[in-house]
Amino acid sequence: MAHDVTRVTGKARSLKMTTGQICHLVSPEKLQV
Repeated sequence: MAHDVTRVTGKARSLKMTTGQICHLVSPEKLQV
């Protein structure tokens, strides 16, 4: 059970990091447009 929690937490963390990277890449484009 603890292993599943760790996996979900890691997954959420990766998703959050990915979202942050996407926002960081998209923001400059929106500012230019």
